[in-house]
Amino acid sequence: MKDLSETRVPGTEFSRREFVAGAGGAVVGMSALGLPVGSAEAAAPNYGGSIKIGLRSDISRLDPHPLFPPYPTSNAMALLYNGLTEADANTNIVPALAHAWETSKDGLTWTWHIRKDVTFHNGRPMTGADAKANIERVLDPKVGSVIRGELEIIDRMDMLDDYTLRITLKDKYYPLPAMLTNRWLPILDPQTFETAKKHPIATGPFKYVSWKRLHETVMARHEGYWERDADGNALPYLDEIIGKPLADDTVRLTALRTGEVDMIDAVSYRDQSRFTQGWTDQFDSYLIKALGTIWYYFNAEKPPFNDVRVRRAAALALDKRAILNKTLFGHGEIMHQYYPQASPWRLSGTSPWEHDVDKAKELIKEAGIRPGTKITMVTFARYNYIKEGAQIFQQNLRQLGLFVDLKILDAGPLRVALKSREFDISGLGSEHRMDPHEYYFKELSSKSPVHNQFYSGWSNPDYDALIDEARRTADREARKALYAKAEGLIQAEVPKVRSITAHNLSAWQNGLQGYSPNVAGNITYNHGGFRTAWLKDSG
Repeated sequence: MKDLSETRVPGTEFSRREFVAGAGGAVVGMSALGLPVGSAEAAAPNYGGSIKIGLRSDISRLDPHPLFPPYPTSNAMALLYNGLTEADANTNIVPALAHAWETSKDGLTWTWHIRKDVTFHNGRPMTGADAKANIERVLDPKVGSVIRGELEIIDRMDMLDDYTLRITLKDKYYPLPAMLTNRWLPILDPQTFETAKKHPIATGPFKYVSWKRLHETVMARHEGYWERDADGNALPYLDEIIGKPLADDTVRLTALRTGEVDMIDAVSYRDQSRFTQGWTDQFDSYLIKALGTIWYYFNAEKPPFNDVRVRRAAALALDKRAILNKTLFGHGEIMHQYYPQASPWRLSGTSPWEHDVDKAKELIKEAGIRPGTKITMVTFARYNYIKEGAQIFQQNLRQLGLFVDLKILDAGPLRVALKSREFDISGLGSEHRMDPHEYYFKELSSKSPVHNQFYSGWSNPDYDALIDEARRTADREARKALYAKAEGLIQAEVPKVRSITAHNLSAWQNGLQGYSPNVAGNITYNHGGFRTAWLKDSG
């Protein structure tokens, strides 16, 4: 049986002494490098107090099951939810509402043991039947959950008793624990499904109070929350968290410096160096190194990118170094695979994609592409580094004689353009995925239900076979080896090219203790984030 409920996972569970983050001064030098924060002074966490968080974006909806889940890096709503499993400080998948699980030898039967000490925000005790009802809701096509396709591998679910849920699969599927995290399948009270879009009732460390669109989200401490610190004290410590969407970088930083907010989820890339060098007496900070990747998909279903030579040429022309320096001021990492160096899923043995404009021109000529050929690129308007990177790529492609009509779109029009295949290149990004299957299957396998709607439409039977074998493989290192082989096919046929990942600097007033995001930027995670944050002076 896999039971981590009493296991100390490094970086996720701390004693009272280790909770003391001691912001300010020399501490910032460590935390800004993404290193653990600590203090030589012992102090017990204080209960109480309220903090305000300045966020890059507002929440999009209160019911988390339809369409896309809450954005885990900056979305305050994530504080409301638990899943059967969760990520830890290093984004490994660990037990949460399910304190243990076991898998049959044939990989088809998964038995989940549900905690008996969990209550919903309304005080009702949670049982395994509630977990089962949430999975069934996400599987309902009418709900429109983005994770439904992944969970259709489930053949049946049976309650063995009130706290034991058996899930039987149609085939082996070892990414299942990652798909049951609070990111994809947050657990709500099934008795309140119909009212979730107005007032979600869940099990997380904070409970919903109110939401005023584009103004603030208010959450209060869940008094009956199940997690405990290493000394057995109830979490969380804070009484209230208020999320305030502040999209403008300058406004957000000014709000922190003037005390309008106590924390911001991102210092602008232009200001990162100046912030860490000049403001360490007032603020603590943490450098997040595994946010996700920025990428470009080529529409392989129509000319000119149905020709692999043209895709290779475009990838060779892409100046990743220029994108990193000009959009992030160097605060990031050039990417040649999905996972950055900080991620436990970083693959070894993959080759970087070279930058060679002369070779790219030879391929364009060989493919018979005439100078002045017009193509369309679509990208997202919300994040400057995404749209500015697309503009740099636009200029890179001009060197090959390709004239790019760049369309910078808001979320709705962008979704329409992608689904209707009205693009030759799409320039977007994705946050850190807890399991590689979320990348390799969903985006590039021809068996994925959305691969030819939002992505390249590229098809390769050998690639599909590798990804299928990977999801049927239990051993982590064996899976990584299969994904490394899949990367070889991606580099050979270039349905997409990765460019950069951003290193995001989160900062807060030094009165906030015991807080750091995890390596993917999640503000709440198993025994960490705002679950363990407290105020030095909570009075």
